[in-house]
Amino acid sequence: MNLTAFSASVSKALADKNHRLILFFCLFVLLLGGLFLVTERAPVIASIDPQIGSPGDELTIVGRHFGRAQSEGRIEIAGTFPTSGAYVFWSDTEIRVRIPETVESGLVRVYTKRGRSNSFLFTDKSQIPLSLEAPGSSSQPYVQQVSPQSVVPGQELAITGSNFGQTRGTGTVYFSWQSADLPDATVPAGTEDNSAGLTLLPVSDLERGYSYWSDREIRVRVPDGASTGTLTVKTDTGTTNSAYVEVKLSGGSKVYRDRKSYAITYRTEVSGVKSQGPNDLYIWIPKPLESSTQRAVKLLSQTVKPDVNDPRGLMVFHLQNMENGQKTVLEQSFLVNVFSVRSSVDPDGIRPIGSLNPKLDDALIAPDGLVPSDSAAIMAASRKVVQTEKNPYRVARLLYDYLLDTVALAPADDRDPVDSFASNSADPYAYAVIYCALLRASRVPAQPVSGYIIDNQQKPHRHYWVEAYFDGFGWFPIDPTLGKGYKIDTFPGRADSREFYFGNLDDQHLAFSRGFIQLKQMNSDGRPIRKLRMYSLQSEFEESSGGLTSYASYWPDMTITGVY
Repeated sequence: MNLTAFSASVSKALADKNHRLILFFCLFVLLLGGLFLVTERAPVIASIDPQIGSPGDELTIVGRHFGRAQSEGRIEIAGTFPTSGAYVFWSDTEIRVRIPETVESGLVRVYTKRGRSNSFLFTDKSQIPLSLEAPGSSSQPYVQQVSPQSVVPGQELAITGSNFGQTRGTGTVYFSWQSADLPDATVPAGTEDNSAGLTLLPVSDLERGYSYWSDREIRVRVPDGASTGTLTVKTDTGTTNSAYVEVKLSGGSKVYRDRKSYAITYRTEVSGVKSQGPNDLYIWIPKPLESSTQRAVKLLSQTVKPDVNDPRGLMVFHLQNMENGQKTVLEQSFLVNVFSVRSSVDPDGIRPIGSLNPKLDDALIAPDGLVPSDSAAIMAASRKVVQTEKNPYRVARLLYDYLLDTVALAPADDRDPVDSFASNSADPYAYAVIYCALLRASRVPAQPVSGYIIDNQQKPHRHYWVEAYFDGFGWFPIDPTLGKGYKIDTFPGRADSREFYFGNLDDQHLAFSRGFIQLKQMNSDGRPIRKLRMYSLQSEFEESSGGLTSYASYWPDMTITGVY
């Protein structure tokens, strides 16, 4: 090779190397840029202080992903955007801003180039009534005072006034309920009023919410999901004026958002009747659950009206003197608003067990016909894992990690949950029951929840999850099955499923029951039928008596007729 050819060869090699270096450098820069973009997220508000204030006060907003400087975003308070001179401090996790003089009560949001945050309610102190007018008529119920005015979930609150009624009857106390965003939604014809109850949250019988009721005083416990706002009492003779209540969570915050409205239809069929005389058949059919995440449940249609609406959420149908060969279809359709919930917890702020609602806590710790928290194996595992930890939140996390690390998920079977635990392998139903039992054995109030997961093709799948109860915070949702990585058809999986499903729930969980519903036989000679691994957790579904010698029943899963 001559000198000229050698020089050309070297030059070409160097050029190729430089091109590769330049290409590598460009790819590196693009990768860094992509990582930077991925790490930027929409802002999230964890708390605001004060929740009740006046124009001119300094408002502190705590959260994350706000950006490093005020130039990167802005604040909205009740539809008003403060001027640049109103901002006192701005960092990625905290903002301080002076409330404009023109601001009234409304929602607080943070806007950045990455999107809009969730919202918190700010209330203008001047809009809180200092005195309440007397009722317009002698029979009109009237709230004079609530005490205390600042409460946490589970705390007892006294309502004084007049004309509440000597007994409760159908009387109900309502608190305010708030979603981070209530998107406009198209709903089916004839259901436009379904959203009317979205901002009203009734005191819960299932949470032992009513402790005293008389004509002049009511004592209730603040329900899970209640928010700062107004309180009203609805009685048989009318609805009271509104009183103001401030609700704060002890040890964290919960945000409800992402409403989905599901139109559902489900039925129970009775056929093949054989009878030798007078007979009775009782059927208990659950209604979709009303809760802080499942709002304004509305009956759309029903082929047969129930004889009784049980306060535990069951419809009781009494079929009498059925004839040979008779077929009966009990079908109902409901519209259910389901919200996702996002929890943020400071473990040090979680209160000790039994500090606010000891009766509820005791009931949610005891073993029952479903949750074997007194099993020797469950209790031994609880002691081994928890050891000396007393904080309810930290106990729940220790047991969650233990379950996911030691018990495998298995296909559906009929084994008893204790036997499944002993084999370190459990199906989704047993998985939820075992976790609930571990919590109760560790004296953390908990209950299993049953219902469906609705996949992206609008197909329902029976599913079970758990709620732990923290005094002052309320219900803390936990789905150990999805946390373990359980796959359901076209239901979208999450890369962070283990962390996400400890405290958070999506808007594709539709619940029918919370806890075990223990029913009593209707007749002493009744023949009860219990069905396992159903979409409702109850001791009986059917009871026959008298001359009804045989029949067949069919309980298909619900169908989704619309999502709005």
